[in-house]
Amino acid sequence: MTAPTTPQTIAILGPGGIQGASVLHYLLPTAFTLRAITTRPGISSSLPSLPAHPNLSIHHLPSPTSTSHLTQFFTGCTAVFGNTNTLSPIYDRKPGSPTEIDALKAIVDAAVEAKVGLLVLSCLPDVGELGKKSPDFVNKIEGMKYAKERATETGLRVVYVQLGWYMQNFVEDHDALVNPTDGVVEFQMQGLKQDKRVPWISTYTDLGPIIKALIDNPDPYIGKEIPIVAELLTMDEIASIYQSRTSSPSSQKKRPY
Repeated sequence: MTAPTTPQTIAILGPGGIQGASVLHYLLPTAFTLRAITTRPGISSSLPSLPAHPNLSIHHLPSPTSTSHLTQFFTGCTAVFGNTNTLSPIYDRKPGSPTEIDALKAIVDAAVEAKVGLLVLSCLPDVGELGKKSPDFVNKIEGMKYAKERATETGLRVVYVQLGWYMQNFVEDHDALVNPTDGVVEFQMQGLKQDKRVPWISTYTDLGPIIKALIDNPDPYIGKEIPIVAELLTMDEIASIYQSRTSSPSSQKKRPY
């Protein structure tokens, strides 16, 4: 008779954000034991209720740079999904406030201290001078570089996932609005040139399955940078697709930096 296997424990940071919520909701029906780690006080309204999901526990992180708390929450975990939100108000750039780079470093250091089996770290690729214009790229590139250094020093197993632009931004950040004058749905993205193709991803629906696949079979991807993107589309092409699917008149609207 084969002895039952111990359920794997997965820690997920930012369960109330787009990335964390996608992974959390996808993993809930699985046999994984889940630890959701959040800096938000109380239980976010976007999180499932505890009584309905006995395999989920929620842990409050007093500061995103608290390595000691992260180490405590990571201890005993098979894998950790680490991600940060550049636009979080917690990174307010005030003296003494936490920074996103320090938060990413804390995730890496805690994963080392807790001896987790796998860290799946959300970051962005080093694109040279272009990346220096965006805090997203600057911070997440530095976080990735630090993780690679620590992985070399300690043997930490890391997979680096790099997401494209969120399709959810059209709804949540009001990047698609109906013009009250003519009823045209106008798609807009700050600073994006009309003919510029960028990689998109439906984070809510696509990220969870990808992260689970990496947790289930990480070996081929250890130390690798994995782009998580769908099609490369211009804003005009997005407007055209939306119009063809909904029959609602649509167009791109340019927006300055």
